[in-house]
Amino acid sequence: MKVYTIAILALFLVIFSVSVSAETYTLKDLNTNEKITDVISYVKIGEKSLVFPEAENIDLDLGEYDIVEIVADNPSTPGIDYYASFTLTDISGNVIYLTPTATLKGLVKDTLDNVVSGAELKCECNEIKVCPAKTDKFGSFNMNIIGVGHCKIFANYGSAMGYVSLDLEKGDLKDVEIKLDKTILKKLPSRGSLTSFGIVVIMIFAVLIFFTQYKLKKKTPKEKLVKKAEKKEEMKEEKVSRRSDDIMQTLGKKEKEIVSFLMSNNNQSYQAKIRHSLGMPRTSLARLLESLQRKRVITIQKEGKAIQIKLTSWFLGK
Repeated sequence: MKVYTIAILALFLVIFSVSVSAETYTLKDLNTNEKITDVISYVKIGEKSLVFPEAENIDLDLGEYDIVEIVADNPSTPGIDYYASFTLTDISGNVIYLTPTATLKGLVKDTLDNVVSGAELKCECNEIKVCPAKTDKFGSFNMNIIGVGHCKIFANYGSAMGYVSLDLEKGDLKDVEIKLDKTILKKLPSRGSLTSFGIVVIMIFAVLIFFTQYKLKKKTPKEKLVKKAEKKEEMKEEKVSRRSDDIMQTLGKKEKEIVSFLMSNNNQSYQAKIRHSLGMPRTSLARLLESLQRKRVITIQKEGKAIQIKLTSWFLGK
């Protein structure tokens, strides 16, 4: 009897400790004060990353962490919808306010439509998380979390300058192009040094062409093995592609839509995102997923409250 009583008390303490360690928080729009619904919430607390699919209220154990980040995305919109970064002291009344956001992809070009890599950037937007310092080697830049409203982005390279001005709404994904007011050209050598410079370039190219032709004519045993292995890998990929295509021919129209969606999302996704993206009823989607699982096309795995769907290695031929 004593042991039984101790066990009940221990179980009660465990349940009580779990219940008080995690609290329920309601997500609201900072601009409208309305409750946020139909979003997938990605929460980062310290080293932990949590996912809450289709959650109006989320259960969090914030502990004593300094910074908590939440990204909330509605699958029906092209861009990211909400973002918040806060500390425990910023919360009152178990309500977490999220800032409406949008997503931006940009490209910087000169007057001749050449992309400009390494162009310096300056952002004048609301609640921007990160403004990239420069364009990448392709002349592009990304801004994943920007506050809605009016936004200006400036670019300059040397003495060339340009900017773009636009208005953003919640969940937007916009492509912008910044046109500089000058052409970006590389500086050529002076006329006095052009002759010697040209001779050196010609000699370098002649040597490169000679060695290239020599290597093409004579292959080493190692190169032959590499070539054979590459050919074998190409045949394997062709066989895998044929297998996937053959299986796809046996699937129904809705099943093909699900498989195509997974293949375009790195061969995996969450059930909630599939349902929102393809506009399928919950019961119909569940039935289709069970059918694909029986056919060994997908695997279904629970991750907390989320349900992850993956294409099988057998279907992919791995």
